[in-house]
Amino acid sequence: MPTTQKEFKDFERQYAAIRAANRDARREGVGLLTPKLLKEHIDSGKDLVLAYGRKGLTVSYTPSELKQFVEAQRKAKGHHKANVAGVALMQLENSSSPADRANAADIRAATLYKVNGNLLYFRVTASGETARAPSHYQVRIRLEDWHDMLTETGPYITRAKRACVGRLSIDCGCGRHQYWYRYLATIGGFAVGPALEKDFPKIRNPKLTGCCCKHILKTLKVLKGGGLHLLLAKELERQDRVKVAMVPQGRRFLKVDELETAKRLRGSEKADPDALAAYQNFHKAKDAFAKKIEGKDMQKKLNEMTQGMKAKAAENRALKAALNAEKARAAKQAAADQRMTLGQRIKDALHMAGTFGLDRDKALKTFAEKTGVAPQVIENIIKDERL
Repeated sequence: MPTTQKEFKDFERQYAAIRAANRDARREGVGLLTPKLLKEHIDSGKDLVLAYGRKGLTVSYTPSELKQFVEAQRKAKGHHKANVAGVALMQLENSSSPADRANAADIRAATLYKVNGNLLYFRVTASGETARAPSHYQVRIRLEDWHDMLTETGPYITRAKRACVGRLSIDCGCGRHQYWYRYLATIGGFAVGPALEKDFPKIRNPKLTGCCCKHILKTLKVLKGGGLHLLLAKELERQDRVKVAMVPQGRRFLKVDELETAKRLRGSEKADPDALAAYQNFHKAKDAFAKKIEGKDMQKKLNEMTQGMKAKAAENRALKAALNAEKARAAKQAAADQRMTLGQRIKDALHMAGTFGLDRDKALKTFAEKTGVAPQVIENIIKDERL
């Protein structure tokens, strides 16, 4: 059957409708584990109960399980994310599960049919496991090194190849990608938007393992093949000319002869030197970024320790001030109690002097000698207490 642009334009329209339906279904979704819920229940220490489907079923998670989700997220970010968008092709393949890599053999073809700048659109055959599954899925691959290749001066075929095996961002319309891997791609910085995922895959992939579905893995195989590099070398040259003319590049469906070539591409299994070099460069960038983040984390910890020490010192100063205030209050109270006792004794001495007809001044002088209290102090107490 001859290849026409119409069949791919029809597929594009059909898939646009599928994506719209998926978005509508997602907006009505229940039981989503959002970042806000995750944080709230970890902070509160309370179990989280979420709806599981629409038949009244629920699923619950303890704070300990939620913390495990956060730890899986932290490890996934460290494994994938560098300080630039996308992940090297070999990294995507190596991070994918053995099951997905094995199942990719069931996928017959991944056909490039549209280019939009550095974003490639593929129609990928489904494996036909269920009657309800579509016959094809749309896979989108963004070549993150593409624009850099536009400014290079080497042969177009070499530049196109380097873009294909370098840093990539991915998306697939299948359920495997949506429910297992889209969250992972989002936090790892290699998701093609706008369909980004912020809700944790608590049921399907709580440990955040794997990376690519079988449809994307089949597409990556095609990306490694020389036939696609020839097609994209011509596209790179076309965009290079358009760029010089300062005209917007726009999106375009491949021409009939290009589509015929794209349909015949089967890809490559081998990892060539360019793919290996891109893989190594990605890890160097990732490790450098990790060290940078580690340094920031260390500085953050030091700042937190410093703030903690300052807070502790302020707390100690407050405790010391409170202790000194209590000592002053106790001393003042003791002085008041002593004065009260002394006043009573003076009062008793004056009472006895009056009872036995003794001279008042002599009686106070005798009291001062016996107690060691200064006469002036005695006079002040008499005056204050009106004795």
